[in-house]
Amino acid sequence: MNRITIAKIILLIVFLTVFIEKDNTFKYEIDKIYPKLLILRFNNKKSMNEELGDISNRYEGLSNLEGHNFPASFIKKTDNIYDIVKKNNIEYVIGIYNIDSLLHEKLHAKYYFDKKYKQQIDKEWNNMEVSKKNKIITFLKNLGYNDKVLIDEYQAYRYSEKKKIIFLE
Repeated sequence: MNRITIAKIILLIVFLTVFIEKDNTFKYEIDKIYPKLLILRFNNKKSMNEELGDISNRYEGLSNLEGHNFPASFIKKTDNIYDIVKKNNIEYVIGIYNIDSLLHEKLHAKYYFDKKYKQQIDKEWNNMEVSKKNKIITFLKNLGYNDKVLIDEYQAYRYSEKKKIIFLE
């Protein structure tokens, strides 16, 4: 898959969502491309991290983030979003407070839902030069990510924030 095709897919992913409902602390939407994807939009980072931090910590080992993403299986009955997730048959959740994080978080959803894309990324990762892979692993672990999300984080950074990430040089 060439970069132009990937860029077109990414733009499509970012813009094809459908508004569903508004809550006191966040709005939520069901994604149009991935109808089992819940997108939570918060007014600020503090409220987002208060709402989603514990869930993200269970999944990826971090709670104070610029955006959140996790499979719905990490949501407990005591989490405030539990009813929304169950009512809408959601499999994956992303949360943002800043539109700049949307592409990065949607790429996590793409990696989760799109098996062909996941296979391409996994192949890229598995064929990567060991020294480059070690540099990426060190970078991501220094950010606090655990081993089970490294490839997913790699692809999200690679395709959403490449100019900001030293390991892509």
